Amino acid sequence: TILAAIRNEVDREMLDARRNTLKERYGADIELIDYCKTDISSTMIRTRLKNGQSVRYLLPEECIDFIRNI
Repeated sequence: TILAAIRNEVDREMLDARRNTLKERYGADIELIDYCKTDISSTMIRTRLKNGQSVRYLLPEECIDFIRNI
């Protein structure tokens, strides 16, 4: 199953049509999920880490621990 997050600016009907096409052609199992847009980017996370700034509350603690251990 593929989960696809729906961004605010994307047309839901267009996504549903595309999902149906992929299901018919390839048997794809795609679920569309809504989410709250956040202004957090991977670039911002990397920059903050590079500069020694905290990423607490931006990532789950498990992710922060993983990054610290690599």
